[in-house]
Amino acid sequence: MRWIERVVPVVALAVAGVAVYIALNARDTATRERAETNRLTAQLAEQRARLGRFHPTLVVQQRADDPFNAPRVKAGAGMQNVTVTCDEGAVVVGGGFNGFDGATILGSVPDGVRSGGGWLVNAVNENGGRGRVAPTAVCAHGEGGLQVRSTAVGARATLGP
Repeated sequence: MRWIERVVPVVALAVAGVAVYIALNARDTATRERAETNRLTAQLAEQRARLGRFHPTLVVQQRADDPFNAPRVKAGAGMQNVTVTCDEGAVVVGGGFNGFDGATILGSVPDGVRSGGGWLVNAVNENGGRGRVAPTAVCAHGEGGLQVRSTAVGARATLGP
């Protein structure tokens, strides 16, 4: 047999061995990468699920009496207070009033900044008219893990987790 006939099969086997090695190495690399991708995908899904339960939301609502059915300030009775309150768990962050039909407004202030506080209007009716006063409170509360806490009279509020 000639030497070429002996060398060709050896070279062919060597090339085939290298090809098998490359293929097996590629398969192992792909398996490792797929496992890492699966691990990262599961970790991302867990983080999304955890964050999905936490949607912090600041809810601001206006509480007001209907001006046409507003409380009356009695004529000649001196200064009287009219109040509108926030829902339990909400904090008053602002307010105001509508005063009409002879009501004179003397003051408009927060009525406590604790949970369930409101807005207080001081009024007097010296004209003898119907003297209606409709206070308005702007109230805030948190949902989805957000808490609104009052810090001082004057309706200053801070947001917290």
